[in-house]
Amino acid sequence: VIVAEPVPFELRSNPAQKPVEVFNYILSVMSDNSGCVLDPYCGSGSSLIAAHMTGKTAYGCDTDPAQVQVAKRRLMQIEDEMSKVRPLYWWLGRGKYKSIDGGEEDVLG
Repeated sequence: VIVAEPVPFELRSNPAQKPVEVFNYILSVMSDNSGCVLDPYCGSGSSLIAAHMTGKTAYGCDTDPAQVQVAKRRLMQIEDEMSKVRPLYWWLGRGKYKSIDGGEEDVLG
């Protein structure tokens, strides 16, 4: 099980906003660098940001024009988005976690 810290509520552009690092990890292990991402319900654009971070071409759309604007704004501020990426962990059970990047066991609070 992969564990990510949720996007803090005050930083969310969408109530269901997913952590970029989750998409980043999935795209890194499930596709090569020549891949293309299509997200037909991109919401605030986390998948599109992760695609950019992993060197992939990305296309997204949404039925909510306001969310499309949010995704565009976030993509225009990609350096800021990259600075917010937090670590991911493997859940080891019994309150123990190990950093996916190979670090020591950590306990998330």
